[in-house]
Amino acid sequence: MKRKGLAVKIGIMLPFLAALSAGGYYLYDGYFNRVYKHCVIEAGDVEIMPQEFLRAANKPIAYDDGFDPASIDTRTPGDYTVYLKSEIFRYTSILTVEDTTAPEGTVNEVTSERGVRVEPISFIDSVSDVQKVEVSYAKEPDFDKSGVQEVSLLLTDASGNSSEYTSKLVIVPIKEEVTIEVGAAVPDWKEFLVDGEASGSISPVGDMDEIDTSTVGEYELKFLDSGSGADDARYYTAVLRVADTKPPVIKVKDVEAYTSSLLSAEDFIEEAEDETELTYSFEAEPDMEKEGSQEVTVVATDMGGNTAKKSAKLFLNKDTEAPVITGAKDITVFQTWSISYRDGVTVTDNADKDISLKIQADSVNNKVIGVYPVVYSATDRAGNHTEVSVNVNVVEERYSEESVRTAASQVLAGITTPEMSDMDKLTAIYYWVRGNIKYTEMDIKDDWTKGAYYGLVLHKGDCYIYCMTSKALLDAAGIKNTVIDTVPLRYIHFWNLVDIGEGWRHFDTTPRTAGGVFLYWDDATITAYSNAHNNSHIYDRTRFPDIP
Repeated sequence: MKRKGLAVKIGIMLPFLAALSAGGYYLYDGYFNRVYKHCVIEAGDVEIMPQEFLRAANKPIAYDDGFDPASIDTRTPGDYTVYLKSEIFRYTSILTVEDTTAPEGTVNEVTSERGVRVEPISFIDSVSDVQKVEVSYAKEPDFDKSGVQEVSLLLTDASGNSSEYTSKLVIVPIKEEVTIEVGAAVPDWKEFLVDGEASGSISPVGDMDEIDTSTVGEYELKFLDSGSGADDARYYTAVLRVADTKPPVIKVKDVEAYTSSLLSAEDFIEEAEDETELTYSFEAEPDMEKEGSQEVTVVATDMGGNTAKKSAKLFLNKDTEAPVITGAKDITVFQTWSISYRDGVTVTDNADKDISLKIQADSVNNKVIGVYPVVYSATDRAGNHTEVSVNVNVVEERYSEESVRTAASQVLAGITTPEMSDMDKLTAIYYWVRGNIKYTEMDIKDDWTKGAYYGLVLHKGDCYIYCMTSKALLDAAGIKNTVIDTVPLRYIHFWNLVDIGEGWRHFDTTPRTAGGVFLYWDDATITAYSNAHNNSHIYDRTRFPDIP
């Protein structure tokens, strides 16, 4: 408790003195100097004890009976009368509470948008003072000026004591958000400036051109304001929002289908245009049991939630057409060989896009020679059913030159006539081998009769099988031929040479992924092809010196 001096005023009335003498009371010499008549303290949270008013330290002192010391508000400036007693004497003293201490506080930096007034109190973190403190600007900042400016703040208490603090107001020079339409070009970074003009201290961080504006989304961007130096450098963030606000443009078409068809809304779309991916739905599901015509409404929705609606006609017919099974034919296999029932077999339907093919082959025993029935069947969603029956012929694996000649003669009889030229026969043989043997890797490379038998009877094999099958047919047709193979680099390839009176020509019936009909090629042609296709037909010329 701070005291400012002592003011004592003595005004003892004579009648009072006379009464004391008459009553036999002893008048202490220190009566007048026993307490301070006026004390001054600084406002604050303090407890006032009666001893604080005692001038004579050796005398007792207490608050007078009936006086409540709580009536003294040490936080509120003013004069307070204090009633005291010391032995037989009673006193009054004046306590003056005064506030001469300026407020103390801590400040913070404030960031705001341009054109928005910031109240002075926003800069204050904390205030210390016994009285209510008002915060004001020493000078009003310019809230329309982007950038950083210094702000002076006055803290003034109820007694008029004031202190001044300095802080910073940051008016962000970058817009919080810029929105563009999906698919639009990335805007120039200067469009993010609040003032619309580039300050020499502001620049974007990173490459904005890497933003994918073809997708709806939000992209955070960073900008550097270098200020007047490294200590003033500041980073600001903004958001580039890629929005989709334009509805799709669609063109629909009428659809004719079956009551058993599985239709989606997309089946009615003929053309669609939008910057984002579209999904399609029906406004109301069509009645797929109703034959005849009905109207359907197709709804296209883009990634931004924009929609477009168009109506089309749906014509439903009853499906009475059975599925069609193609490629099912009798199968010949050697004993213990596995059987590929689905090779070359397909099923289609006029209404069903995906239809299941069932194969009933429980009776087949590929370990026992015999003929076994196999039934292919398919049923569409409308219940239309179809079946195709074939036989699986399980035969003993027996082959000889005689069996090969017999099989070749049978094939040749079906594809040639005696009056055909050798060139016509070459052509017929070429396309029969190409069209009837399915390419399958084999381990046979040193038994031409076995290779020819596999091609003529089982209709499957690799280039060796193609070559030996061609040899058997060429022999049966009486056409001069020989077998040629490649220099074994990465792989070995077999084909035929034929001579119908014009010298040797290349005759290769094996299909190739690069294409080509190697029916009657001279050496220059096949050499050029080989050079362009990884030496596919390079051969040892010392073994075949007669090729022109």
